[in-house]
Amino acid sequence: MTARAAAAATVGGLGAALIVGALARLAMRAIALLRGDPTNFSIFGTVGILITFALMTLALALSYAWWSRGRGIAFWALPGLAVFLAVLFITPLRQELAAPSELLLFAPVVLALGPVAAGLTTLAARGLPVAASRRGYQLLAVPAVLSLIALPLLLLVGALQTAGVIGVPAD
Repeated sequence: MTARAAAAATVGGLGAALIVGALARLAMRAIALLRGDPTNFSIFGTVGILITFALMTLALALSYAWWSRGRGIAFWALPGLAVFLAVLFITPLRQELAAPSELLLFAPVVLALGPVAAGLTTLAARGLPVAASRRGYQLLAVPAVLSLIALPLLLLVGALQTAGVIGVPAD
C-alpha cells in the first residue's frame, strides 16, 4: 500500500465518520423520542459518537484501501456490519439499544458504514495529486493507521467491561 492510498483512507474515513456519525446521532435522537426520554443535546456526547464512528470508518477505509481489488463498494457493507456489531455487543453501547425496533433504526447507519467509507476513500484517492510530497501523505495516513490500534483497544476495554473487570462509567 502506498502512502497516498493510506492518506486517501484517512480522508475517506474521516468524511465517512462525519456522515455516518451524523446519521447515528439522528437515529439516537429518534430512539430517545420513541422511548419518551427527555431529549437534550450534549456536545461531549456528539463528539464521543463521532470519535467512535471515526475509529470504525478509518479502520474500514484503510482496510478498503488495502484489500479493495476486485470488490465493489457494496461488498463493504459486510465488514461495516461486522465492525458495528463488534463495537455494539462488546462495548457499553449495547446498553443504549435494547429493543429490536431500536436496532432497526440503526439499520441504515450499519449498512452505510462500510460503503460510505469505501466510496469516499475511492473519491479521495482520485482527488489526491499523484506528484505531491510523500512525507505529506505519510503524515495524512497517521490517523487511519492509528485507528487499527485504537479500535481493537476499544473492543478490549469493552470486553473487560462486559466481563466485569473494568466498571462501566455512569452518566
